[in-house]
Amino acid sequence: MMVLRSRKKYHDKTVKRLVSSGNQINCWVDIVFPELRQVFKDVKGKGAIATLRLFPTLLELRSMFVDILICLLHIFSVIRS
Repeated sequence: MMVLRSRKKYHDKTVKRLVSSGNQINCWVDIVFPELRQVFKDVKGKGAIATLRLFPTLLELRSMFVDILICLLHIFSVIRS
């Protein structure tokens, strides 16, 4: 019974951290990169996270050509999967 309680407590802490991290991502995107929501429905999805890792600011993203951007996102998605 004690093991079950400790695992439940660990699960609750993990879920709380996950939700907190998601809220931090949403807050950061709203402040720094609000245009990302026009491109990605879920800013916590694979494509959005890959874009944020490659281009943390809108200025960096604007400096890329579309063809290069598509190639980088494709390479990043292949590496991460």
